[in-house]
Amino acid sequence: MVTNSYMSPINSYLYNMLYSGGVKRPQNTVLQPTDDLFSQLNLVKANATISTAQFQADQAGYRDQVAGFTNAANALQTSSQVFTNKDSILERKYVTDSSSAITGSATNAAEPAVYDFSVQQLASAQRNEGASVAASGFGAIAAGRYSVGITAGNGQEKQLTVNILSTDNNKQALTKLANAINYTASGVKAEVKMQQDKCYLSVEGKNTGAASGFTLRDISNNLVSTLNLSNKVQTSKDAVYTVNGETKQAASNQIKIDSDKVSLTLKSTGTDKVTIAGDSTKTVNAVRELVANYNEINYNLQNADNLTKRGEKLLDTIQSQFTGFRRGQYQNIGITLDGQTGDINVDTNRLNKALRDNPTAVERLLAGSTGLAAATEKTAHKALSVPASGYFKAPSISNYLNYGSSIFGVGTSQNLYNYSQGLFFDLLV
Repeated sequence: MVTNSYMSPINSYLYNMLYSGGVKRPQNTVLQPTDDLFSQLNLVKANATISTAQFQADQAGYRDQVAGFTNAANALQTSSQVFTNKDSILERKYVTDSSSAITGSATNAAEPAVYDFSVQQLASAQRNEGASVAASGFGAIAAGRYSVGITAGNGQEKQLTVNILSTDNNKQALTKLANAINYTASGVKAEVKMQQDKCYLSVEGKNTGAASGFTLRDISNNLVSTLNLSNKVQTSKDAVYTVNGETKQAASNQIKIDSDKVSLTLKSTGTDKVTIAGDSTKTVNAVRELVANYNEINYNLQNADNLTKRGEKLLDTIQSQFTGFRRGQYQNIGITLDGQTGDINVDTNRLNKALRDNPTAVERLLAGSTGLAAATEKTAHKALSVPASGYFKAPSISNYLNYGSSIFGVGTSQNLYNYSQGLFFDLLV
């Protein structure tokens, strides 16, 4: 142990701690008083605190970098699969019409076509409306037990019973009857409707079509006749329409054409031109989204100063799409690679024209097994299957440690290893 007449016990302890482990004290070192030594140690601690703050800030920045990269890779994978999945956007068919009288949807297997429609009659369900009565009044239906039979279409008659009390006002009595009808699986539905202070019962068939009419009859007492529930205000009818000049009928306003590959809903009478085709606007927007997600990853990589070798090569598969003769093919459909920034650009006018004039080429270059979407999906999968540290170097603690400093100052001409600063830093971290 080193001893000296002007060293206090704590000064001697710190001196020996700093020079333990084989570190040799420089010649002619003048030991400082304890208060100066602590002043130096406080400075060391302050430096360690600054280093810790910087390390933590850089760690937070790295987390943000990784999160942004991961989000962009997920987005790129999703937008790529719009083209590479079995239900590729380039295979999808859509229904468009000229007057909104007909709406619908089509499967991918539907044939592109244009149909001329003329709707002469919409399908309808029978509706009966009973007599109006004062909603809050009494006596429109006398107290008693009533049985009613309902026959819808070719089905069997369904019977129901309702008990009207003398304390039920007219609306309550009608509500009881409506609930009894709706509870019975009779093929009709009932609703109490209001007209200012009066109410009436509306009974309507659940299905449209000429064969779906219904009848109501009194079995016991006279509820149907008293409320005039046989009053038919709308008959059940089939839809009548023509497709390319051929007249057809349907029990429903939901119809199918092209061997059930196209489903349509008749909305109103009149003429309409229905087109079954792909939607170039949706395709162009999907391409723009794919490119935007790729450009986001490219931006993250181009502006990173901590890329690994793997990170530098991540986008090679995508960028190789734009070499050789393929470069000209992509340019023909409006897609180009900026050689300076690595960004992909889309000329939407040229892409729209290519979709009209040469859709097969567009599909091959975008959705083919060796096309752009396949390359971006492969890259996104690669980015997500490797830890982020494979592409970006994480902050290293060794870059923030500084063990070299002149702790004894006076009379010292060389740096001593400052183990105290390292200790403080380790504790802070």
